[in-house]
Amino acid sequence: MFNFPHSQLFVIFCIVIFWLTACSSGSQQTVSSPPVENVPPPPPPKPARPSNEAKVKRILIRALEAFPVQVNVIVTGDLPDGCTTLDQFLQDRLGDTFILQILIKRATNQACSQVVQPFVQVIPLDLDGLKAGVYTVKVNDVTETFELGLDNTKRH
Repeated sequence: MFNFPHSQLFVIFCIVIFWLTACSSGSQQTVSSPPVENVPPPPPPKPARPSNEAKVKRILIRALEAFPVQVNVIVTGDLPDGCTTLDQFLQDRLGDTFILQILIKRATNQACSQVVQPFVQVIPLDLDGLKAGVYTVKVNDVTETFELGLDNTKRH
């Protein structure tokens, strides 16, 4: 049925294939890696309120009837205990946003009442030279807006 030279070649071919298959399967190493997913990184954590910022509950914006226009921000909040007092009032403006910071200080080495102390503070805004428009006021974590109806420049 088979011719001897063809049968011999066929057997040699089968041995070589078997040998190649056996050698190659022993040298392969399976490396498993975690599946790659397109998961966005988690958002950065919201920064905590600095320990020296007052806890602001509410702000009211009141314009005084004068020219140039004067605007006061009435801030209500809480101090954490009887040894904590209001310390500094910082004001900055970035574009149409007023950024106010109310900082507190705490007396050390004193016995303090552990009762929350409410406070009310009036802070005048620096409106010198502002154009008419809508402005935002941010005091610590609380935000409100107000509208300036006229340019706030001195008349000559």
